[in-house]
Amino acid sequence: MRAVAVAPGKVILYGEHFVVYNVPAIVMAIDRVVKVSVSPREDGSLRICSDLGFACEYSDGDVKPIMGGKKAVTFLEPVRIAARTVLEYFNEKKGLSIDVHSAIPSSVGLGSSGAISVATVAAVSKVLGHEISKEQVWRLSLRAERYVHVTPSGIDPLVSTYGGLLVWRIQDGTKPKKINRDIEIVVGNTGIQRSTGKFVSMVGRKKTKKIEGISQLMGVMSWISNLALKAFKEMDIVTLGALMNMNHELLRIIGVSNESLDRLVEATRKAGALGSKLTGGGGGGCMISLTTLSKRAAVCKAIKENGGQPMIVRKNNAGVKAWLVKN
Repeated sequence: MRAVAVAPGKVILYGEHFVVYNVPAIVMAIDRVVKVSVSPREDGSLRICSDLGFACEYSDGDVKPIMGGKKAVTFLEPVRIAARTVLEYFNEKKGLSIDVHSAIPSSVGLGSSGAISVATVAAVSKVLGHEISKEQVWRLSLRAERYVHVTPSGIDPLVSTYGGLLVWRIQDGTKPKKINRDIEIVVGNTGIQRSTGKFVSMVGRKKTKKIEGISQLMGVMSWISNLALKAFKEMDIVTLGALMNMNHELLRIIGVSNESLDRLVEATRKAGALGSKLTGGGGGGCMISLTTLSKRAAVCKAIKENGGQPMIVRKNNAGVKAWLVKN
């Protein structure tokens, strides 16, 4: 018997970086998922394999790279942490084989690490015979997220766990508010992989030193998020687009955008997008555009012509799901 779990990635529509400081963020689970399969092992060791070409075996405190060398050890560490967290939580000492398959590009701001952590927690719990709530899935996945993002808000694993279109502040804990609206987003991937944790830490240092009026900008971001929530209720997509543009300017001010992202943002706006901004940690990765149907092809073309890879994403309502399969 093995367990399988799937969890979606995400796009942050409004509020990345600022959400760490309890500013409301609006985030959407997307129709790109990771799948994690977990089977018990008789030898007591932990073996993790990713379809990106990484594999490691962990036994008696030692790690042996099987595919991908030292990079595999770093890449698979969040999966190991998520699995060990569940084993310790249930006081289990069992060997596991874990296979990770992802349709979410890695390290580009679409929540691949959060989705992998969430799916791993759900699948390991299921194969061990334990039924856990979504709140428990989220909380157990946070330890792995701290390894990846240093001081994460928790929003990535939250939306992967619950799915849908959510508005959330840290003080809301495991009670995000769902926005019952459907929206499609054009994503532009610069192809530049980067560390979200690095940029979260950079913004944190600026806030501590009160550089560039960061605290005042947080007030502006809170205002943008609240206006966006109102615009979603009325499905005022023109206002939603304008607020995306404003959000991107705030992210530029705090230093998390870069030339590649700004080029795609500017090009998509010129192509007719209602609004465009970076999404996620910044420094590369992805940007997003809100468009009308009539302008979508032109926006995708602008992304391609300016060195990006376009894709259209839609809302995933389900969040994480796990089930058992007979071998």
